[in-house]
Amino acid sequence: MSGIESTLQQIRDRAAAFEALLEREGETLAKRDTEGMESLVREKLDGANAIEQLHAQLLSEVSTADGKQDPAQSLAAALARNPSADRLWQEAENTLKRVRGLNQKNGHQLMLQQRQTDQALAIIHGGADHSGNATYGSDGKPRSDRVGQRHVEV
Repeated sequence: MSGIESTLQQIRDRAAAFEALLEREGETLAKRDTEGMESLVREKLDGANAIEQLHAQLLSEVSTADGKQDPAQSLAAALARNPSADRLWQEAENTLKRVRGLNQKNGHQLMLQQRQTDQALAIIHGGADHSGNATYGSDGKPRSDRVGQRHVEV
């Protein structure tokens, strides 16, 4: 196995691990498990950085081997010469496409949860009508004049 194939295999494997991480993130978001999210954030950053570093390493390897200035051209030429490397590249690309989709889905879920939380806080702190009339008094008890006036959108 060439150095390029080895790097491509590492990229493919890291991408698959990242995909599994994003699936866990989606499950954690669905449970609204903030503690679980905290532990996933570091893993997510580390995983993304590892993939970026491996990609930079790959581009350096193909540029050095090919002697061309343009890393994208060097990569294309290396893949054209090596069917095994091309297969690994295609597998990595397919996984990374799924990773992008999962990341977008999780980001959408986060935005939705943020909006719902903001709406709930607006109701608790005086409603969306900005009248300043708090839903709850300073003692934490519901104010009877505000009960049942507004519902959080889902």
